[in-house]
Amino acid sequence: MRKRDLRSFGAPRLYNEKTKKLEYAFFCGTSPKFVDAIATMLEKETFEKQDYLFKEGDHCFSMYFISSGSVIICSGSDVHDVEILSRGRHCGDLAFFGTTRRLSNAIAREHTECLVLRNRHFQSILERFPEEKEYFSQAG
Repeated sequence: MRKRDLRSFGAPRLYNEKTKKLEYAFFCGTSPKFVDAIATMLEKETFEKQDYLFKEGDHCFSMYFISSGSVIICSGSDVHDVEILSRGRHCGDLAFFGTTRRLSNAIAREHTECLVLRNRHFQSILERFPEEKEYFSQAG
């Protein structure tokens, strides 16, 4: 896994100007300024085939937005597919809604790039956006 801080390269794209749609459904219903604030805090992480994004039982600190490749979500020691996620999907969001440990594994199916949002950054941004804070408190 390789990490790269994107803040020095400009914010990654969360909104597609061409289609006029958000790239990630997680942010539907939020203001453009909130999305812009989130984008400045994202880090890019690269995973190779069979790399774990996270393991069942790990402490939760981040969520992952898949920008390329795909991820298997599975649970237990017998790694069986529960769900396959690809570009535009996300995983690990329970970290932002009170869950302290991972409930499943997330494994890269192929070379995969993710935009990663740390819970501490998400919480600090919510403090500046009371409407979004209310929205996400109801979603959790």
